[in-house]
Amino acid sequence: MFVLVTLRKIVGRCKRDAVADLAERRGAMTALIYVDPVSVRPVVDGVWHLTWLSAVPTPGEEVRMLCGEAAEAAFVPLRERTAQGALTQCPYCDLEYRRSHGYEILPNHPGLRPRVRQGRSW
Repeated sequence: MFVLVTLRKIVGRCKRDAVADLAERRGAMTALIYVDPVSVRPVVDGVWHLTWLSAVPTPGEEVRMLCGEAAEAAFVPLRERTAQGALTQCPYCDLEYRRSHGYEILPNHPGLRPRVRQGRSW
């Protein structure tokens, strides 16, 4: 299982001085790509999830979703995500998000149903 995050490129946690030193050594400028952890939406098995990230995870680092599922982070080009077709939203992540923000949860919300996935239930 892996986390598919639709980002073209990611620059790890590096300090501004280290980036400037690298640019000087290479004689070229460095393009920094800033990623807002709030906007990251991990995708596991064609289902996009919600998570509270304090920083962008490094490849291979475990990411825990609001629903409790965990997977390793991986970064791939957006074209690989779009080639898989439309994604579905995890109803259990949505339920936890709604609870944490005090939003109304209707009695027929799909996240209130027991979870069954690949022959197992949670």
